[in-house]
Amino acid sequence: MTTIPGPDLPPGTVVEHRPADGTTWEFRDRRIEGVTFRGLRDAAEWMAFRRVVFVGCTFDGCDLQWAWGSHHERQEDAAHLLGCRVVGCDLRDTSLAFGRIEGCTFERCQWREPLDAVDLVDNVFVGVVESLTIWGRHVPLAAVIRPRSRPNEIRGNDFRGADLRGLGLHAEVQVRDQLWPGGPHCAVVDRIPERVAAILERTTGADDPLERELHESARWWGLTNDDNAVQSVAWLRWDDPLMPDFTNRFHRALAETRPG
Repeated sequence: MTTIPGPDLPPGTVVEHRPADGTTWEFRDRRIEGVTFRGLRDAAEWMAFRRVVFVGCTFDGCDLQWAWGSHHERQEDAAHLLGCRVVGCDLRDTSLAFGRIEGCTFERCQWREPLDAVDLVDNVFVGVVESLTIWGRHVPLAAVIRPRSRPNEIRGNDFRGADLRGLGLHAEVQVRDQLWPGGPHCAVVDRIPERVAAILERTTGADDPLERELHESARWWGLTNDDNAVQSVAWLRWDDPLMPDFTNRFHRALAETRPG
């Protein structure tokens, strides 16, 4: 398969098929504006990007496991998405590490891969948002990976129109800089480590099964949240259909507990 520079894609272009001649497109140092990528499920096989900025583009029904240029040794090569619309896309194995997503709208997308080295600024999330995980700092899983030299910029994101399920916040995401859903079954909860400690103290040696369950949940929280991952303020939900009942009960207990 022959690799060629990606063609010019003027505003209004719709890309929905791989090249008929079997070539692979590589885009470098490009600004792609007003282009629609539609229904692409295999684009990772024939498109690659390095230092590319997408402006006002639409990604519709795509599997976005693309080669975005992200690499810890070439952090400046990562793609940026500015003012884009992402609809019904599969981002479960998508990494935009060291990139920036700003002013974009995400509708009915599938998530799983943690956003652990990504700037998220002034984006809007709509519909079911399942298994979205955001990190306030880049915490590499291996010592050989060069970490991002600064915290991620995460502010102004609007989740009020989203059905957040299985949300994960780690490493001090600035929760109060975002807009969150409201209601009787969710809340922004502060001083989480102190609340966990209070639950542990209250439930130690308890006979009641639900109190013992809370004790185990609090103990497990301490085992899985080291100093690199801890989130001291979080938006919590306790009617999450994606979470087991004991997790929802733990989240509610955190919200109702008054730390000492």
